Amino acid sequence: IQVETAEGLANIDDIVQVDGVDVVFIGPGDLSVSIDAMGPAGQDKLNAAIIRIAAAARAARKAVGIFRPSADDVGK
Repeated sequence: IQVETAEGLANIDDIVQVDGVDVVFIGPGDLSVSIDAMGPAGQDKLNAAIIRIAAAARAARKAVGIFRPSADDVGK
């Protein structure tokens, strides 16, 4: 399932418990718009949301993915 909205973020603990959801993919571009965390000023808020989603997925033993625009961004 792809999480890219404030609603998805707010409901992530329930989402990861749904049978059949094996992977949580984070859409950071749309998520940043949805949670009003665009641009450099919103980076900390966006990072916190990404960490929250990934942590919930890992706690539920789900795989996690995220879109990164270039290979240089992997691991950040």
